[in-house]
Amino acid sequence: MTTTPAFKFMKLPYLARRHVVSVMTTNEQTPDYFEATIQGQIICLDTNLEDMKHLKLVFLPELSLGSCPVPVTPLVVKSAISCRGCELEKAEFSTRDWIDHLVDIFHCKTLKLIFDQGSAYYDLVSIRNLFQGFNIIGLAIQDTNREHALKILRMFQPVRQLSIIRVLFETNDMRELGGVVYQNYDYFKTVASVAVEMTDMDSTILEIWRPNMSTMDLNAFIRRWMAGNIRNLNLQTLTVSIYRAYLPVNYQQQIFHEIRHSVVKKDRYKEFRMPIDTVLWKNVGEIIGQYEIEGENGRKATIQLDVQGLDLRFKFVVGQ
Repeated sequence: MTTTPAFKFMKLPYLARRHVVSVMTTNEQTPDYFEATIQGQIICLDTNLEDMKHLKLVFLPELSLGSCPVPVTPLVVKSAISCRGCELEKAEFSTRDWIDHLVDIFHCKTLKLIFDQGSAYYDLVSIRNLFQGFNIIGLAIQDTNREHALKILRMFQPVRQLSIIRVLFETNDMRELGGVVYQNYDYFKTVASVAVEMTDMDSTILEIWRPNMSTMDLNAFIRRWMAGNIRNLNLQTLTVSIYRAYLPVNYQQQIFHEIRHSVVKKDRYKEFRMPIDTVLWKNVGEIIGQYEIEGENGRKATIQLDVQGLDLRFKFVVGQ
């Protein structure tokens, strides 16, 4: 059996790529969204397409914290093509020209913005202006300082998806964050940042990393959901990641203590369809068990306990 070699689309000259795009169907060329990761001297533009993993814009290293606008022209532009890197040359292209170049090729102006470590060097107004005209559906803030994170949240709301990861907020910040965190998101994730009440969240997909969450907290959530006593009636999936070392030996019994449930046999384990395919669902070391429950209103949910590395994951899936 012979296989067709991969077509290295991004190695073609610009005009050749334009011609190929003109004869493609929409399904062959259009990603669902771009991800723009801002990290120090680099802005990286990613897609979910195999031929074009990312375009990396590298800038000069002379940056002053919080006051540097995004440079008009990148120093180097690198493209990762099928896991192999190459540098692209287009001296007359500005930073925005490179972004428009991708939009022109892939016919996509939907964006998720990721502010990573080192993003605090840039003036946020220049970031907003750089992506003017895009539909920003998602926002991720990770490994940055609280002042910078709060400024981002003020400037780039509203969005449909929000992740806050390893940002050390102060207790008083919750007065402002409460109005942000408890909105109706399609997807919300917090890791070692914001202490949230699961029953008060109003997101469709909710992911929480709380290493010290107790089995009694999970038991209480299940009880309130079964009684219909939670704010979030739109919840589809809740995933809570906990350090296994913090759990008692009989954690399964404690989670389901005095809760009416049935145990799914191993040969009948469900494969769940996730509307947003996240790392917590992609990577599963071992499934400990699946359990079915039914609320007083007749709604059904499946709970999966699985492990990956040092973590136990409590996965609560409604209606599948």
